Amino acid sequence: MLSPGITEYPDHKVRTEKIKGRVEIFMDGERVVDTVDALKIFEDGHEPRIYVPRSAIRNLELLKFDDYHCPFKGRAELLNVKHGSQVHENAAWSYRQTYDDMAEIEDLVAFYPNRVQECRITG
Repeated sequence: MLSPGITEYPDHKVRTEKIKGRVEIFMDGERVVDTVDALKIFEDGHEPRIYVPRSAIRNLELLKFDDYHCPFKGRAELLNVKHGSQVHENAAWSYRQTYDDMAEIEDLVAFYPNRVQECRITG
């Protein structure tokens, strides 16, 4: 099924782009993501966001605390992130059920930039 947002808001644009390079994300001084398979989402009205595969996430526990629905991308889980003894509230999200036109982000994870120490793209 295509996203209902396209019909309702035909001028609203959402596009993905494969990141050419390595993405590393750090929390509390530790590298918790290291991947060359990340995507960047560009959406009207929002800052670009980086989405990474769950398999690239290390030493974190993702704890669902709520659901969210986007008319352009689908149904997401809002996530608290546990790193060691620290719990970072509302630190990430993941679209578990996407619309067909956004299938490439399904089950990837995005972190709020202000909830991580650093996000580095190299290469």
